[in-house]
Amino acid sequence: MWSEWWWNGDADEGGDSPIRADDHHHRESGAGKVGNAERPEAQLSVRQAEAALKAAQARLDELKAGARPQELASAQAAIDAAQAQLARVKEAARPEDIASAEATLATARAELKKVQAGPDANTAAAAAADLTNAQAAVRQAQAAYDQIKGNADAGLYPQALQLEQATNALAAATARYQQATEGPTSADLARAQAGVAQAVAALAGVKAGPRPADSAAAEAEVRRAQAQYDLLKAGRPEHVAGGDHRPGRGGCGAGGRWAESHGDI
Repeated sequence: MWSEWWWNGDADEGGDSPIRADDHHHRESGAGKVGNAERPEAQLSVRQAEAALKAAQARLDELKAGARPQELASAQAAIDAAQAQLARVKEAARPEDIASAEATLATARAELKKVQAGPDANTAAAAAADLTNAQAAVRQAQAAYDQIKGNADAGLYPQALQLEQATNALAAATARYQQATEGPTSADLARAQAGVAQAVAALAGVKAGPRPADSAAAEAEVRRAQAQYDLLKAGRPEHVAGGDHRPGRGGCGAGGRWAESHGDI
């Protein structure tokens, strides 16, 4: 490889030394690198690092200050609620709880008996009468509408509205009559039987008292609530000592590494 040289004046007469043709290019490249530090991308990175450092410092100050009174009050309320739940789980079945479960079972059994019995004669007769009246109302409304239906604006007359209302009432009466006269479906019977089974299981559970698993779960919740309260009251020292280790939040995160390598902003 060789580079083109030229002389800038006479070296023997105090002129300049020979200059390589690519020296000027190298000097321009170096100037370009210095200018890169002023690019918007570099300035944005600096601002982001400054913001991350400030956020980490604010978080550290908050942790050092300890828990706020409202945080401690909330944690104490959680302890009280957990202890109350534990007491309810451990206590024996109360007479009123057993009575309530028995009443629920009686209602479920009555509903099953009603479904199995099928349509009630009195209910069916009342539904039939309602259907007959609805049919008569439709005939009367239809006759009134027929007298004005030839008019161009017949739909605006009261007779049109009366016919529509009578037709809707007939549809509802027909549905009630069908329900009152038809026997229960298999789905109706299955729902009623499931209701009885659930009521029986609930009554047995009330009489049996608390299960060991329920007591263990309630006790674990009390311990968890107490630990949370103790942590808040102690000021969370493990966080203060080690810093927030989430990325970009100081300590050993990205923001911390940037601050260590660049010093204070």
